[in-house]
Amino acid sequence: MIELRPYQFAAIDAIYRYFADNAGNPLIVLPVGTGKSLVLASFSARAIADWADTRILIITHVKELIAQNYAEMIRLWPDAPAGIYSAGLNKRDLHAQILFAGIQSIHKRAYDIQRCDLALIDECHLCPRTSDTMYRRFLGDLTSINPHLKVIGFTATPYRLDSGMLHEGDGALFTDIAYEAGVAEMIAQGYLCEVVPKRTATQLDTTGVGSRGGEFIPGQLEAACDVAAVTEGAVDEIVRYGADRGSWLVFCAGVRHAEHVRDAIKERGFSCEAILGETASAERAEVIAAFKRGDIRCLTNANVLTTGFNAPGVDLIAMLRPTKSVGLYVQMIGRGTRLANGKENCIAEGQRVLTDKGLVPIERVTTAMKVWDGTEFVRHFGAIFRGEREVISHGGLEATPDHLVWTQKGWTTLGQCALEQAPVAVTGDGGRPVRTTEGRFRGGRTETTRRKAAPVDRMSRLWRAILERLHQLDEGLRRVPHVRQPTQRAEVVGKACRIGKATVHKPEQPFLRWLWRTRNPLRVSIADGHGGVGSGEPGAAQ
Repeated sequence: MIELRPYQFAAIDAIYRYFADNAGNPLIVLPVGTGKSLVLASFSARAIADWADTRILIITHVKELIAQNYAEMIRLWPDAPAGIYSAGLNKRDLHAQILFAGIQSIHKRAYDIQRCDLALIDECHLCPRTSDTMYRRFLGDLTSINPHLKVIGFTATPYRLDSGMLHEGDGALFTDIAYEAGVAEMIAQGYLCEVVPKRTATQLDTTGVGSRGGEFIPGQLEAACDVAAVTEGAVDEIVRYGADRGSWLVFCAGVRHAEHVRDAIKERGFSCEAILGETASAERAEVIAAFKRGDIRCLTNANVLTTGFNAPGVDLIAMLRPTKSVGLYVQMIGRGTRLANGKENCIAEGQRVLTDKGLVPIERVTTAMKVWDGTEFVRHFGAIFRGEREVISHGGLEATPDHLVWTQKGWTTLGQCALEQAPVAVTGDGGRPVRTTEGRFRGGRTETTRRKAAPVDRMSRLWRAILERLHQLDEGLRRVPHVRQPTQRAEVVGKACRIGKATVHKPEQPFLRWLWRTRNPLRVSIADGHGGVGSGEPGAAQ
């Protein structure tokens, strides 16, 4: 007998609770590897047990997922009234009470299906927001047949690169998140394998690669990544990190790239095959089966094994395919989070992402950062890396090693500060301390009350506000085709305002606007000696 895990029970109960009080289309968010297929099967079985004539349609986009979901249904309920409608699987059981279908095959058959009570969409983040799509037209037809149709989405990544969160904004198909289990929570409870990111020496240079729809243009991306010297270096690192690992999965930027990486791994004496879109179904199934048995050490692939691929033994993932899509990245890394006998964790070779904070290792990118989309820095949706972070202690502070602190030499990281044993003056965003105790915070060898630190704190916030305003003005200026650069320099002299003990010369707003239009430099100085060491100090701007 199959027993559900507590969070799987909770997800199913959440659906019932949601429809008891709401009439929308809810989302169930479960990380990759936590058993969405079993939740789909168990919920379907329970719904039919409660209402015997319930008609259920479970839709997804690839035949591998259709077969996987159907197999889980039969494993749970061998006599289930279930069938498959998929051209790729050569099955057309149109009138099954529980029908597992591919959207490409069934999107024009709503009136042949007739009444449907529940439409469960697996990997629902692949449903575009626009109304003129297979999913939206098909669901519209089903709703016209049964206005009481309930639509439920299942996904590990409830967001899309082109439109944000699936349940927010105009035109959203889904209305709420009824249940969500976090990756860190699942790892902590022992249901997922820990992912250990590794910094790599080999870097993939995407300079000059264009974007379309918020993602890299595939052909240009492959040309940038499929460089012999880069491939050789990356494969050397894969072999080094994978020496004590038994199952490697490599994501590549294109077909030729996947083949070249495969060949380079084979040259080093390791068994490796490439799974491509053009790989025949029978051959693909045979290769994947050999990989799962351990007969093949490594698989490379080009946009094939991102969803619907279930190989719990994967314990090394190499990301040789840069992406701007948080959802795609999470799906790829998720291939290594499943539990397996003898598997303690999964190594994920990292990559750096261009953000408004500079080049940042992808495992450190947060939702507070903006990512470069080829034209400008934009917000992304959902955490790229979710899990525990290393924390160090220095000078009375507890923070991550890359946390920025202010020292006598300027801004640096807490990790570097600890290595140099340098005293800390100001820490945290806007000078706010990481840790406070009884109204006080520690800074290196000195201990200062918040009240005494207020001028520095306020100057730092003023500094950041000024820079943010100038950045906004500069962004507006960039959109003006021609700007004439003046030759003369202008110094801001305006009326002074007093903050604590510090006096700041503040320009009048009209003069500031004129000044930035002419691209003259702006200097903000502190009058009583709190600043004056250059543009990098929190209390002074140049």
